[in-house]
Amino acid sequence: MTALIIDDEAGARDALAELVQLYCPGLKLVGTAVNGETGIELIRQKHPGIVFLDVEMPGMDGFEVLRRLGKTDFALIFVTAYNRHAVRAFEFSAVDFLLKPVEASRLIQAVHRASERHHEQNTLEQYQLLLELINQQGHSVALDHRIVFSMQNEIVFSWLRNLIWIDADTNMCYVKIADYDKPLHIARTIGDYEKQFEGYDNLMRVHRSNIINLLHVKKFLREDSVLVMTDGLKVPVAANKREEVLKRLREH
Repeated sequence: MTALIIDDEAGARDALAELVQLYCPGLKLVGTAVNGETGIELIRQKHPGIVFLDVEMPGMDGFEVLRRLGKTDFALIFVTAYNRHAVRAFEFSAVDFLLKPVEASRLIQAVHRASERHHEQNTLEQYQLLLELINQQGHSVALDHRIVFSMQNEIVFSWLRNLIWIDADTNMCYVKIADYDKPLHIARTIGDYEKQFEGYDNLMRVHRSNIINLLHVKKFLREDSVLVMTDGLKVPVAANKREEVLKRLREH
């Protein structure tokens, strides 16, 4: 995994680079930048997996660097002498926040977190590519493919056929799969999942808060307009979805 340091203080840059070399053997430093402008250029050239970014720099501070970059694909670790920036740093989805002078133990911890975040991102990107490939080839074998659900502390792998239901929870979702005891709490919206599974005949959004796998429906309660799933959950069916749900259940 590669890393880049952006800091206007030469002593701080050198000290951090030395710590990385001594305590993070799996991390390759591919460059250092003395200011925000140079840092942006190096990020675009080197595409590092981790960026150590100083907050207070003359001309362009660390927050402005991120604003100029827009969408980022690296794990961000802020490095600064002032802890008053901590809250704002995490608003930019920083993996960690290191205070100068950086301690070796905190550096190791931060790099470990950043490596996990980077791995999760790569796994999700690979999965998205897989879904796109399936979309191009048709959906007849879609349920025989692997599916990955990424959470803060773990990544769960299963098969698409094992997906039972998805239940919206504000800007997140609960996802139930047949080979996992408890629902997974995922930082994605139900709209994201609806778009991801568009075109898969077995997966259907039956309510504004629910997507279900038709293969896991045990029965339909007509009076209540509710689906009973194989795990026992009762899922409501929206009035405008009722006829389509029944039609597709008959087809399956």
